[in-house]
Amino acid sequence: MTFHNSGVLIVGSGISGLSAALRLAEKNIYSTILSKRPSLDTSSAWAQGGVAAVMSDDDSFDQHLHDTEVASAGTIDRSIAMKVISNGPSVISWLNEMGVPFEKKSKGKFSPVING
Repeated sequence: MTFHNSGVLIVGSGISGLSAALRLAEKNIYSTILSKRPSLDTSSAWAQGGVAAVMSDDDSFDQHLHDTEVASAGTIDRSIAMKVISNGPSVISWLNEMGVPFEKKSKGKFSPVING
């Protein structure tokens, strides 16, 4: 095992850990990512459902909040959930700018995922 000096140690190589590393890199802060498995053997790498975010006029933050409440059986903190949900579009835009390959439809708009 090789160790490197860096400013921040990130434990976990899923989307949260990798996003944290990218944010730190934007501020010229070096980081080391520690993972218990190879980078392609993570829940984020295996995810098939896309990212839940309000990205079109026929979607709403309130519907996402409702879906989150149902999925959690009412155990969420509504204000924290709404903060996460309302930041979704800016996070998707940032990930897109970082080069994350999202499916797009005509005119460069993100491709919606239709449930059911």
